[in-house]
Amino acid sequence: MKALEIEAVVKAHERALLSAPDVTAVGVGFEGAEPVILVFVRAGLPEAGRPEGIPETLEGYRVVIKPELLVGGSGRPAAG
Repeated sequence: MKALEIEAVVKAHERALLSAPDVTAVGVGFEGAEPVILVFVRAGLPEAGRPEGIPETLEGYRVVIKPELLVGGSGRPAAG
């Protein structure tokens, strides 16, 4: 099943992704029916561009950059 495969890809690359500047979390998501690797970056960064060291794809899965999710206006990232 493809969803299980993407979980293994994220697990294999998690440490490298999290070591990139301004990356706060990684995970799995969907855009339509397509499974994608989500890379969350520090809130407030410009929306254009990718953090240094974050590829467009990993092992055939698209890597999508998202702003980190903040808890109810606290200014702190959501626990994951």
